[in-house]
Amino acid sequence: MAKFKSLEVTGYWIDESIEVDEDTKRMRKNRIGRFPPQCPVCFGIETTNPPDVEHPLYSQFAWETPPPGPVTGAAPLVGHMGFWQPPRENEANLRPGYYDSLINYYRDATDWIAMYVEGKPGMVVMWRPFYQRIRRKFPIHILFR
Repeated sequence: MAKFKSLEVTGYWIDESIEVDEDTKRMRKNRIGRFPPQCPVCFGIETTNPPDVEHPLYSQFAWETPPPGPVTGAAPLVGHMGFWQPPRENEANLRPGYYDSLINYYRDATDWIAMYVEGKPGMVVMWRPFYQRIRRKFPIHILFR
């Protein structure tokens, strides 16, 4: 991040934005519009796969097409416009059956398929790995009356 402190740029592009630390993004944002002098335009572009619903990116943008997930109620950052891609968004440029192959490869990872094939935001599931470990060792019986 120290390398960005003296950066003078018109704009930036961050690919796989959900993998980049938010402080690093903020540092880049405060360095745009510094070149050329009296720059008439400044911009930042972030591209990424769908974030999970708790990732800051999910609520920071005013989405042109609303994401197929919960509404956060948080106001987007000023000047932040997002474009949510439809399912199988790049199918025309990929080999036939590409997404079907992914579904087959990841058939046991339904959350992965929802994000990377169906274009849905990810969900953060708390306690799930812990619960699964406990359940394997100790059977849980639920009684209904």
